[in-house]
Amino acid sequence: MKPAAALIGMALSACVCAATPEDFAQRWQVIGTQADNAYAVPLDESVYRAVKRQDLSDLAAFNAAGDQLPFGPAPAGIAAAPAAWRAAKAFRVPIQAGMSESQVRMQIAQGVKGGMRLDADISRSTGAPAMDEWIIEARHPGQATEALQVEVAGQSADFTAQVSVEGGDDLQQWRPLASAVLVSLQQEGRRLQKLTIGLPDGGADYLRVRVSNPPPALEITGYRLKQRPVSPLGVPAMHWITADLVKQDGRAYIYRLPAWIAHEQLDVDINGTDLAARFDIASKRDEDDAWRHEAVLTAFQLRAGGVALHNDPVTARSGRMRHWRIASDTVLTAAPVLKIGYRPERFLLLTHGKPPYTVAAGSLAAKRNSYPLQVLFSEVQRRQGSSWRPASVRLGPPLHSAAAVGAGRLPEDWKKSLLWLVLALGAGGVMLMVLSLLKKPAA
Repeated sequence: MKPAAALIGMALSACVCAATPEDFAQRWQVIGTQADNAYAVPLDESVYRAVKRQDLSDLAAFNAAGDQLPFGPAPAGIAAAPAAWRAAKAFRVPIQAGMSESQVRMQIAQGVKGGMRLDADISRSTGAPAMDEWIIEARHPGQATEALQVEVAGQSADFTAQVSVEGGDDLQQWRPLASAVLVSLQQEGRRLQKLTIGLPDGGADYLRVRVSNPPPALEITGYRLKQRPVSPLGVPAMHWITADLVKQDGRAYIYRLPAWIAHEQLDVDINGTDLAARFDIASKRDEDDAWRHEAVLTAFQLRAGGVALHNDPVTARSGRMRHWRIASDTVLTAAPVLKIGYRPERFLLLTHGKPPYTVAAGSLAAKRNSYPLQVLFSEVQRRQGSSWRPASVRLGPPLHSAAAVGAGRLPEDWKKSLLWLVLALGAGGVMLMVLSLLKKPAA
């Protein structure tokens, strides 16, 4: 039995071997690796589409000799932290402004075919229009402001209003940040609202919000700030990926996401203008899992008079969900488009050996080795100084080499194949033992 046991051990150990670049379906070269040996590598959409595992464990890095390198999610010191909404301190300052202003007047009405019709009129006033001004304290140590949300009275009448947002650090000097049209319209029991303003410059200590010709129905009750801890390497921009429609189930639509991204925002595009629909959005990781509720979104697309209005996306719980379901409260003539917003993650790469360095992804068999990256990162910081940061690099286009194409795939049921191999080896060992006993003369 010893030879059979040895063969079984060899068969098992052969399945637990060091991964090589050829074990993965796709590879990318790391661009910009001349000076340092520690890099922050942002993952792009092609990487997310290539990985096979929900935890991204089939994502590894190698040097020119094919040696696997320490590589994994960026440690807390350089990773972008999640954003959060918080109530803001705001002070209202009614003023009169003696400047010309473009005025947008909108009215929603029932369309001929049962949809919506948006009437919009743009005019210029040469008088001295009224203006409401708000000063908002946005200063929070270590936080950057990404968006501003206006809170209004829940039962307010329909209104549209033009707003501009400026930023400053001393309440004296102001710089323009953004402008937008606020909308709150009622249609068939649905409240269509667009009350969020994105802010590209998140470093202002104070915000000044000016509402031109505030309509009587606009009753601002407060403001909220979307803020995120400042990252030493900055915060990646929001990217959007469209989910693939799988089937329609009554008023519900089932989608599959083609990439293992960590979603942050959700949006729905209705095919057609002057329409609105309320959607319940749910997701699940695997096909056999139960649906989990993500958000409720009222989607609309309105155009008139050169003005286009689209609903704000909604924030969702973070996670990597592959299957999505959106259920509409009304019958739609065409399937809506589900879009998922995410921010590309950064991975920390520590190198040795000669370049070029490559990132490989896509395998059901091979996995990335586990490295204590937080410890290694802290040790490098201790040696280089607390202000040290890894260099930022990027990934080149996918390398469609002959070795990479089709790699990283296992037999359809590899566990069963391995079990049969073990059983066959065991049976062979038993047969050898039986034959050995049969050859011995009877006592």
